[in-house]
Amino acid sequence: MTMWKVLLGAVMLVVGAGCASPERAPADSIQRVKRVAVVSTVGNVFGRTYIGHTAFGNERHVKPIPEWGLNRIYEAQMSEVLRTRYRLTVVDTGLDPAPFSKVDRSYPDKWPGWGAIEELTRKTCADQQLDALFVLAKVGDWGIHVSASNHPQQRHGHLMISAQLAMLDCKSGRPLAARLLQNGALESKVLYNRVSPPMMALPETWPRYGDWTPEIYEQARAELVRLPQRAWTDTLDFMLKSPPG
Repeated sequence: MTMWKVLLGAVMLVVGAGCASPERAPADSIQRVKRVAVVSTVGNVFGRTYIGHTAFGNERHVKPIPEWGLNRIYEAQMSEVLRTRYRLTVVDTGLDPAPFSKVDRSYPDKWPGWGAIEELTRKTCADQQLDALFVLAKVGDWGIHVSASNHPQQRHGHLMISAQLAMLDCKSGRPLAARLLQNGALESKVLYNRVSPPMMALPETWPRYGDWTPEIYEQARAELVRLPQRAWTDTLDFMLKSPPG
């Protein structure tokens, strides 16, 4: 699969998401938000799919990865951007992401169900005295995954993070803005808005199919720490329009 086909898939995701929640926060909401916290639910499972020449060659691998600590790493990375670029007070709550994972959904509706955590959001905000809560939730069966294919017309292999970041209002518990995690500062132009998620081509030393060794998984973990670092700024700049002057 060529890169433009991968990006085309991201386009359709963005269009679908835009129907449910605004992608940019209202200016008056941004101005009143001073104290926030960050929660990630994407970092507990690593999925791999492989499409062979025929359906009999397809593979699906699922590996629980809570020991990788990616949720805490992503929370820390986002918090740093919010503090330094947006001058917000970010509370290090150490919140357990498990209760927030109710937002994550799988096939057939792969978009986060933000309504499932409205009450939890309001309670968390009250307990921590927050103005808003940022939650990173997975899009699709897994937020962190490898997609590979050996089909003659769709040969590809990518490691990617499919997730949506929402800025949740503490009064209503609903999204003030929700945006697909993106690499690149792209403007919203409906069908012409092509959003590339944090992704990389698989190295030749990483198998497209079959079992992975612990060493390959450890290399993947290192890449997943690095992969979204640009995306935090690109995504937040889109949602919040621009940092204060």
